[in-house]
Amino acid sequence: MRSPLPLPLVRIPARTRVFPLGSAALPTTIPLLQFRNGLNIPSDGEYGLAIVGQGEGRRRLVQTLLSKYRFHPHPPAPGIFPYAYNWARESHAQEGAIHDPIQPPPSIRHLTFSKPSLTGEFTDFTARYGALQEEDADTLLQFFRGSLFPSPKEDAITAVASILRIEHLLHLPLVALSSGQTRRSRIAAGFLAAPRMLIVEDPFAGLDVQSRQEIAVMLGRVNSRGIDPHTAGRGADDTEGQGMRLVLSLRGTATIGLPRYVTHVARVTDGEVETLSKEEYVERVKDEETTHHVVPDPGSKPAVAQSVEPSATKPVVDVQGVSVTYGETKVSPHFSLKTRSLLALSAAESPVISGTRQRLMAHPPR
Repeated sequence: MRSPLPLPLVRIPARTRVFPLGSAALPTTIPLLQFRNGLNIPSDGEYGLAIVGQGEGRRRLVQTLLSKYRFHPHPPAPGIFPYAYNWARESHAQEGAIHDPIQPPPSIRHLTFSKPSLTGEFTDFTARYGALQEEDADTLLQFFRGSLFPSPKEDAITAVASILRIEHLLHLPLVALSSGQTRRSRIAAGFLAAPRMLIVEDPFAGLDVQSRQEIAVMLGRVNSRGIDPHTAGRGADDTEGQGMRLVLSLRGTATIGLPRYVTHVARVTDGEVETLSKEEYVERVKDEETTHHVVPDPGSKPAVAQSVEPSATKPVVDVQGVSVTYGETKVSPHFSLKTRSLLALSAAESPVISGTRQRLMAHPPR
């Protein structure tokens, strides 16, 4: 359903404070968050938002966007979520339209990739390949069809799989996927759920440099094109203004690795949210890095850094001609790995790990 005006998805006025549900907004009550200059997320146009800052602050801002907290003062209608408010009003004006499964409400979904154990028990990963159960044989395509409601159409699955380059994985069991492939598949599931706004939590954490770049490009394609997977195959005019808005929640405050399509940054510092353009944020970080440099004592002697030749350092990993077998299955018949940097280790070993998983699933040992 198309709104007559391009109402924003989120509009939080400046100086708005956020409190837990059920708490009193007394002058002495410390808010969970306070918005210095407000936050506005438009429903159309070129726009990309990244949430950066302290871990707990980022989590609270994400929960705020999911409407888990109370706003004070609460603005009058259409409120904090004008787009959803207008959709509900127009739906109620048309009898039965709000129950139409073809027109789901404009939801906001949160996609996270870190799921630590709730009880802290050890996970035996050897059972992943050596003791596969019947339910472990479910393929990625079966997962898409059975876990999402309403079930996505075949052309929608094909379109999203093409964007994320997972067409060749659709008929593989979920347990066969590597970490990077699993991340792409979960992102695809988030797209196929067709929310109006998708908050993606740390999409690049734990990935090598090449995978990070690929994921960033794919997310940028969806954010800039504003596609709606449930209208895949239709003309561009039918989906204009009805696509998906992406919001990234990123660790730290560094400017390196910030995707190109990000136009604005919501920075959380000491419970305060400040919205900046990308250019303003980059300049702010540069100024802070310059200000925080330690000024040496004029009377002290400067420390002289000793350069160490790479060849003089001992490698942290040095394996040559290693073969890996699991039972009668040859996982990796021959590979060599030598590195003097832990930072380069994950990128160097990722092809080996990914290939290992694929070979195991092609011939699972019993």
